[in-house]
Amino acid sequence: MSEPAATKSNGRSRHVRSRQTAPPRIEPPPSLGAAPPPTASLGAPPLPTPSLGAPPPPTPPIESSTLPPQLTPDVSCPPLAPVNYGNCSVKFNTTNMRVHPSVNRGFQPPADPHNRTPECGGRRGSADAWSSVSSVAASQEFCVDVASCLSSSFCSAPPAAVDDDRLACYVPPSAPVELHITNLDQNIDAREMKKVLLTCFREHIMVLHVSMLVQSDGNLAACVRVPTPQDAQFAISQLQRKRIGSKRIIISYANHNQPSPEMKRSNVVSLLQEIPGKRLPLFKFRELYERRYHETIGVSEMYMMRDVVTVSDNSTGRMVALQPRYRHVPVALPPTTSQSESDGVPRFCEKHSLGPDTSVGWAERDNTTCLPNVTTSLTVLAETIPRLLHAHDGVLPLASLMECYTAVIGPIDEVAEGGVPLEHLVSCLPMVAIQTCSTNWSKFIKFCQNRAPQDDMEDLLRFVCPPLVGQLALLSRELVDLLKTFPNTRLPFSRFIPAYHHHFGRQCRVADYGYTKLAELFDALPNVVQVLGEGPKRVITLAHRAQVRRFSCDLLRVLKGQPFKCITMDQFPAAFEKVIGKPWAVTDYGVNDIFDILSEINETTITVSDTNGVVTIAIPIREQTPEEVEMTIQFGAEVIELLRHSPQCKMQFTRFIPAYHHHFGRQCKVADYGCTKLIELFEAIPDILEIFDDEEDGEKQLQLVLKERLKVLGEQVRCSCRTS
Repeated sequence: MSEPAATKSNGRSRHVRSRQTAPPRIEPPPSLGAAPPPTASLGAPPLPTPSLGAPPPPTPPIESSTLPPQLTPDVSCPPLAPVNYGNCSVKFNTTNMRVHPSVNRGFQPPADPHNRTPECGGRRGSADAWSSVSSVAASQEFCVDVASCLSSSFCSAPPAAVDDDRLACYVPPSAPVELHITNLDQNIDAREMKKVLLTCFREHIMVLHVSMLVQSDGNLAACVRVPTPQDAQFAISQLQRKRIGSKRIIISYANHNQPSPEMKRSNVVSLLQEIPGKRLPLFKFRELYERRYHETIGVSEMYMMRDVVTVSDNSTGRMVALQPRYRHVPVALPPTTSQSESDGVPRFCEKHSLGPDTSVGWAERDNTTCLPNVTTSLTVLAETIPRLLHAHDGVLPLASLMECYTAVIGPIDEVAEGGVPLEHLVSCLPMVAIQTCSTNWSKFIKFCQNRAPQDDMEDLLRFVCPPLVGQLALLSRELVDLLKTFPNTRLPFSRFIPAYHHHFGRQCRVADYGYTKLAELFDALPNVVQVLGEGPKRVITLAHRAQVRRFSCDLLRVLKGQPFKCITMDQFPAAFEKVIGKPWAVTDYGVNDIFDILSEINETTITVSDTNGVVTIAIPIREQTPEEVEMTIQFGAEVIELLRHSPQCKMQFTRFIPAYHHHFGRQCKVADYGCTKLIELFEAIPDILEIFDDEEDGEKQLQLVLKERLKVLGEQVRCSCRTS
């Protein structure tokens, strides 16, 4: 009787000890058809905390159907180490590969204002998302590497500070990205290749899913799903052309900026209908297709269009022919499924344009758009382009800009040589923007809000993987150095790679920056470089913001070489050629009028004044305080004391600082006198010191003015007479 009583009296304490030592039991997941358990919403009251003596609540079963699609079990993970992240900790049992979540019940994740759900465990979202993460962590087959998710360089670093014990995690703004891996070693088994790819990718980023597939040509390929575009960029930069087995893999985006299959079928039918005989050699057809529609079409894609075309072999090679039932049927473009604002924009204006040029033959016809060079200023275009857009309901195809401008505004000053491309001038206007249509890949002009100037580094941090920001910043400086060596800072697109190699002595690998195409790399630097035109006639030039920065640096170099840091507009061309070393041409900076680019420079950098019709450009000079003026007068006396001991009271400019330090025993700090440079301090005492260039070696020389030299000479003669 005593033993049961003791058991009853000590039941509470024994139960407490069992709660402290025994881990919670996790039930195996039920069948896929079971209904998911209810989940508490953010607005619901918290669950009541059980008392100390009450038994622990049973762990609810985990439904496999509630797992997010990104976390679908695919490949088993290796044993993981314990990870602690703020108030949330995940314990990993490396013995039986079961994951036991332990979340602080006192912590409530903050509500996301955008109602976004996390892509993986550990990222901030709603309470439902956190509960689902805990459920996934407790799953017996948890394939996603949560430790790498929490410790990843792209997920672990919170962008904001943690306040009130709230965990601020980065939430990716976009959906997962799928990468297509080709050129695989076909001698490696599919399962082994899957494990090798997973290991290679997980060394750098987090992998959500890996699947193997067989292409239409029978070769094995893979599809890797990663959480964000930044992860995809970093994977391409690290793994592009990586050797696996006997081949180097090729990584590309799955269906990235590619037209729909229906659109390609319509383009194939439309092109073959223009060809006499409705048949053409396959290599010639692919060449014409790329020139006409500015995209490539693969041989495997042609074989998949058996209901439209036939590909046959003969003695001269493979031929592609149109099916007889499509030879006289008009082609109807398929409706687009995109919901962007650019959908539905025609390639040519329906009011004023005559469409593509039909005077050339079918083999020479293309859809390229290259606007001519004009001599119009930005001031005029800022008034006429908005009027032109209002006449076209706010959207104007770029290919019809010349025809519409002539019909609505009047003729424009077009030149064959010189001038600036009209497309570049339109892109300089702050109230409009040039965008690309998602259906036919043509450019069009539309209204936009005035673009506020932003730092280039901030733009890179928003869209580029953080480890690649430094490389892209270096590439930006290299592009400016390369393009300014060409006339009018313009270079044909096809000549960029050999020009880069010749100028810098190394290859430009697009994959090193996280991109697969050169055009996409340039699109990532809109404030540095701009691509004009379409197709094979594309031209690369510096963007307007880069041109403004470049002109500001050159202008300051010219002004600092002037005696009083100012120059008139008439004297500017000669001074520019003397300092920069080449003739002055305003078109080299992407504008036709110098006042268009002068207005873009900050007033704290330069000032432009007009006095009686004479325009003067000057560097603003800060007025000295009374204390700085008094110190400058004292500095003039020290200069006389220093130079009077030099031959002819003259000294080289580069020797002044060490001589001053040796003579007076202290450093010469120009900031104490209200100046930023030493030469500015010398120019503040023109009645004592003069600066000139030596005729023999061209070095700057410092010498006392004639009046001060005569005083020094008189004192020397007087001292000589006294000693004698």
